[in-house]
Amino acid sequence: MNANLTLTQIRYVLAVDQFKNFQKAADDCHVTQPTLSMQIQKLEDSLDVMIFDRSKKPVRSTPLGAQLILQLRKIIQEVEVLETIIMNERSEVAGPFRLGVIPTIAPYLIPLFVTHLAEAYPKLQLTIYEEQTEQIIKSILENRLDAALLVTPLHQSSIKEMVLFYEPFVFYGHDQHKFLKKKSIKAKDLSAEDVWLLNQGHCFRDQVLELCHESSRAQNTVSNLHFESGNLETLKQFVDRGTGYTLLPRLALPHPRSQWPKKAKEFTPPVPLREISLIYHESFIKFSALEAIKSEVLSHLPKDLGPEKGAKDFVVPIKI
Repeated sequence: MNANLTLTQIRYVLAVDQFKNFQKAADDCHVTQPTLSMQIQKLEDSLDVMIFDRSKKPVRSTPLGAQLILQLRKIIQEVEVLETIIMNERSEVAGPFRLGVIPTIAPYLIPLFVTHLAEAYPKLQLTIYEEQTEQIIKSILENRLDAALLVTPLHQSSIKEMVLFYEPFVFYGHDQHKFLKKKSIKAKDLSAEDVWLLNQGHCFRDQVLELCHESSRAQNTVSNLHFESGNLETLKQFVDRGTGYTLLPRLALPHPRSQWPKKAKEFTPPVPLREISLIYHESFIKFSALEAIKSEVLSHLPKDLGPEKGAKDFVVPIKI
């Protein structure tokens, strides 16, 4: 055995282990699939082992390969620690940073700040992964992600939370919905009988059901139709076509408030909201990059959001 491995080869192996697919791994590493495959094959030859069983779809590691991948991940972690220590000493925002974000935040928050972040810190190599909360937590614990933007609290002892802002829920109903005819809407008046929901796995779904005082499956106004989506924009389309209602996060609506459609209406206090935070593992050390992300997020929020808009008048139990 001639164990002459490189950091590039290790990163390729870890990418395949993450995506369970050689082409997706190559795309993530910004190389061609033949280049990635060749380097992994060279590593397997030098170690005289087979790390991946290529006959499986999706690709799986062999039993021995799984053990080796655990050690290779530790090597990369230690290399990143060395690089980060040097960058922190220089107060430099640079190097790779893997940021997770949940689907009900990603399309509304990320476009507000990510271009500004890239321009302000050209040496920061930011990669964003859109995943559900459960998968993000798993990735943080396994060091597949450096940090994430999601809804807190998580009640995870090894994960730290940096609260950024509190985002109100907004009622969004079809044009003739009875709630839109009222002078005010209170969260306690909500019912699950005609609400459109995200599907299982989305924390936003759990929050909406909690507001509706329902732990069971919600029904919509079309009695012979049940539909749950993984996309808030799809739920808006159902409402727009004249049935039921849904709840939207504040960022899903235009800025400023004067541009909202008539079918969107704020709640009267106590207003339901969600707490948006940056989370990271207790062993995390890339604080220069984290503070840069925090600063860019907060500086590009609508004026009616932000850390100064506290939660004292807002109450909504969070279920993750």
